[in-house]
Amino acid sequence: MNTTQLSDLREHAKNNTYVAHGDIADADCVIGFSFGYRQSESGIKPGVSNQQIAAYIVKNLNELPLILQFEINDALTNKSSDLVIR
Repeated sequence: MNTTQLSDLREHAKNNTYVAHGDIADADCVIGFSFGYRQSESGIKPGVSNQQIAAYIVKNLNELPLILQFEINDALTNKSSDLVIR
């Protein structure tokens, strides 16, 4: 990324005008930020949004390295992230 592209990216971030783009097939890895968790008598459970993110990852991005917050990692089925952020 050159200086102009980086400057443009900063401006979009500050002004909330960034538009997601690109092809998911070109991704190098998955970085997943959670939307919190549910506290229950039996402990912490991933919320519905985290379960949906995990389901999408398993279905569409299964071959990529995963860097996920623990709430999403806990919602994965038959898989675990390469790096879990607690």
